Amino acid sequence: MEEEKLERLNKKALKLVNEDKPEEAIECLNEVLSYDDENTMALSNKAFAHSKMGNHKKAMEFYDKITEIDELDEEAWYNKAIALKRLKKYEEALKSLDVATTINPKHIDALQTKGEIFVQKKKYNEALAIFHNVTKIYPDHSGAWERKGMIYLNQKKYDLAEDCLYKAVQINPMFPKALCNLGAVYLAKEKYDMAIKALDSATDFRPEYKQAWYNKYIANREKGDAEKADECYKKYLELENVEIDEESDFPFAEATLRLREQFSD
Repeated sequence: MEEEKLERLNKKALKLVNEDKPEEAIECLNEVLSYDDENTMALSNKAFAHSKMGNHKKAMEFYDKITEIDELDEEAWYNKAIALKRLKKYEEALKSLDVATTINPKHIDALQTKGEIFVQKKKYNEALAIFHNVTKIYPDHSGAWERKGMIYLNQKKYDLAEDCLYKAVQINPMFPKALCNLGAVYLAKEKYDMAIKALDSATDFRPEYKQAWYNKYIANREKGDAEKADECYKKYLELENVEIDEESDFPFAEATLRLREQFSD
């Protein structure tokens, strides 16, 4: 089979995966692999197709085969780590990410994923070290600044959290999670007007953002604006799929409110 035809089939398969037709994509890729069973592009696309179907364990088999063919394929190691992360095999995922970042110390996605895994494992100091490295290499990486801010917020280091989250919002003004967490910092510092402004922006960009609506409820309540607080609380409950009795005395509904963290993971 001509190389040109193999390339066309690979492109067709990738298009099918992106169109949510992974089974059809696999048929194309099987044709490629029947001719060249070490075609790494086809193997990678087949792994992607299986991941799309939620079969991450099967996807790993293809990433393993790629790394057997080329042990320096950083993307295969990274993608294998993503599959392992989705299977909640975090230690194994970290090992694959270590290989990816050894091959390429500036692999931004691998570094960011390592940091996210440490956050999930609540190893915040290790996560901070990773995100510090990311912002050192890529100073305009808003996601890493947001993660640093979230960790400092969790540690109640509010000034450091504010600095990092403000930086994230400067880089990307339409970053709902950073805006929500910045609002939570202002809440903790009792700067209610600033909190409301940040949280308003968060819900403007993501109207279904439950945590931002809840935090707006708190900010308006603490500010003394009961009417606005009730509006925000109603919206929050709507997003929680909780029915609201419009005849009830709404301000007293707070007694049934589930306690929540004041920041977004």
